[in-house]
Amino acid sequence: MPVLLSCEIETSDLDTTAIENTATQLLALCRQEDKELSILLVSDSRMAAINGEYRRKFTPTNVLSFAMQEEPDLFSHNMLGDIVISVDTAAREAQEEKIPLQNRINFLLIHGLLHLLGYDHERSEAEADQMAGQEQALQKELTISYKPRSIS
Repeated sequence: MPVLLSCEIETSDLDTTAIENTATQLLALCRQEDKELSILLVSDSRMAAINGEYRRKFTPTNVLSFAMQEEPDLFSHNMLGDIVISVDTAAREAQEEKIPLQNRINFLLIHGLLHLLGYDHERSEAEADQMAGQEQALQKELTISYKPRSIS
């Protein structure tokens, strides 16, 4: 199974099947359809714990990515990595932007996947611009019609 989705929170606002389908489509668009991707949907409190453990930032963020190629000998060559999304943060951002939560989740999937593929908006302005261009191109392919304000 190329996409494994786990949802640790209960919400009626999410269509987890649609999230899995979007992730599968994104893998194909990025020519990674032979790779496996894990997606974890969590609360703000769980995200703050994960963010604190791995980045020493003890606050929630909207999305984190953990690439498996960092430890290639320990994992399957087919495993691309993990994307963790705080649904609480995504819901607040969607409300602020007046967009559906599903659209915000889709953007966070795009952002997280690009990190797994080596893009990093924090290294330089040039890389941030390149990543933003890739995000926009993938949004068009998924027909996401909004421009997100930022990634925290």
